[in-house]
Amino acid sequence: MKSINLDYLLFAYLWIIILVPKSVQMIILFGILALFLLKSKFKIKLNKAVIFLLGYILINFVSIVVNSFKTNELQRILAALNTCFIWLVASLMFCYYRQVTIDKEKIKKYLVINIYILIALALITIIMDKLNLKSPYLLSRNLYQYEWLSNKEKLRFFGFMEYSNLVDFFYLLCFPFAFEYIKNKHKKLYVVIFTILSAIPVIMTNSRLGIFLIIVVVASSLYDISTNNKRTKKMMIVFLIICILSISLIFNQDIIQKIKEIIYSRQGSTSMRNAIYSLSLEKTLHNSILIGNGIKEIYNGYPLGSHSTFLGIFYKTGIIGSIFAIIGLILMQINTFISLKNKNKSIVYIICLLCVLCFLIIEDLDGANWLIVLYFSLLGIICNNNIIIKNQNEKRRK
Repeated sequence: MKSINLDYLLFAYLWIIILVPKSVQMIILFGILALFLLKSKFKIKLNKAVIFLLGYILINFVSIVVNSFKTNELQRILAALNTCFIWLVASLMFCYYRQVTIDKEKIKKYLVINIYILIALALITIIMDKLNLKSPYLLSRNLYQYEWLSNKEKLRFFGFMEYSNLVDFFYLLCFPFAFEYIKNKHKKLYVVIFTILSAIPVIMTNSRLGIFLIIVVVASSLYDISTNNKRTKKMMIVFLIICILSISLIFNQDIIQKIKEIIYSRQGSTSMRNAIYSLSLEKTLHNSILIGNGIKEIYNGYPLGSHSTFLGIFYKTGIIGSIFAIIGLILMQINTFISLKNKNKSIVYIICLLCVLCFLIIEDLDGANWLIVLYFSLLGIICNNNIIIKNQNEKRRK
């Protein structure tokens, strides 16, 4: 049996990492990082983005220590330390994958397999729902469950993840790499089928923002595979804009009504988010505006500072930590999009990464340990200029 190279462990065993409890995820991911550090002999180059993120992590740790004297909830302190530490792991993983010489085609292949698994789980869910079967449990996780949306009980796909919106994150991160691999290996019909099937799990999560974003991703993917002629593509964009405007003018009332139905379909969730946002801001501004609260308190079963990456950063580290984090993330995005432009990558990459940034407004990047590590690792791979030439027994820097 052929062994898997250390550099591909994260992608080859991604589903195993997703399925295990959060504490076990931390142990596995830290173990992978430790192996990377040993392999590279601790020669990890830090760029400006990571240096700023390390500043944020340091302030987060200081905030946790300071605020730990104000609470006796050990579980919340440990959860805060986990979140702080996973940012460190993810940041160093970004550095490692940014400099290591790696076969990117192999990574794409693993991500295709991961997407196939997600599609299979979604199709199994559809069959079980039609047969009125109960959702199976795996390590206390649901494959799917039913929730009240628009006064109706509707299925919501979880895919054995900790919460349903992680499915959307998983798709947005893996799909552009998988799409590029499938596009280069198969005929257009297969690529179209793959694109449509890949969207099904996201649609089944019934995420309001996810539904809008998936339409954009699928449209950009179909546009990308339509033709290689730039003039034809420009004509298609003009035609599409004219069609959208025409439909909007003719059916504007129906469209507005449908959008309202989607927005207000989970009014309870919206109200809870608003309460979390307002209380998180109020507590940070009142208690510790400079270095934040460090440790998330629980409000009606939900942690304050959650359901938004940017709000969470401000809640945990205040103004000082937020400055470091935002500058670090902006620099990381700039590096990524410059690399995509220089490598003439598909528009699908850009669209998916922009969609991830949209999701960060309403969801936590560090909500699951595997998520932030996968995100930073894939950004590192995009920024990596070291490639392996399979046809020659050599490596070169592009």
